Amino acid sequence: MGSNRKYIFAIIAVFILAMILYAVNEYTRKPAVLSNEKPQETITAMALLAAFKNNEEMANKLYLGKTILITGLITEINNEQDTLMNIYLGDPNAFTKVSCKMDMRKKDSFVKLSAGQQISLIGFCTGYLQDVELDRCVIVLKNN
Repeated sequence: MGSNRKYIFAIIAVFILAMILYAVNEYTRKPAVLSNEKPQETITAMALLAAFKNNEEMANKLYLGKTILITGLITEINNEQDTLMNIYLGDPNAFTKVSCKMDMRKKDSFVKLSAGQQISLIGFCTGYLQDVELDRCVIVLKNN
């Protein structure tokens, strides 16, 4: 009877240890770098803005939660002490833009960007608030 208890205790201990290791691994896992992903949609910044302005419900069905390759003109760069960088694409005279929250693991590829440049990047569409929001963005192509 004593050896059965030891055996059951050992199985429970191994199971608990495996669950703890799994939980720690999931908690510390970082999202994939999007430069290694194939985009699900390709669109210009102006067309994406128009899609959300004209029919937000339809645009959500088409773009929300998808990896998007987007091309557009940089209108503004908001760099907060090299810890968070947003690049805004679209019409410089328009109020609404595409807000691209950059993946700081790839910051060496976007440190020399400036307003007025045409770029292509890949990002994950998280929706439409005041701007169309893309997250985890990485530069694919820079043009002067």
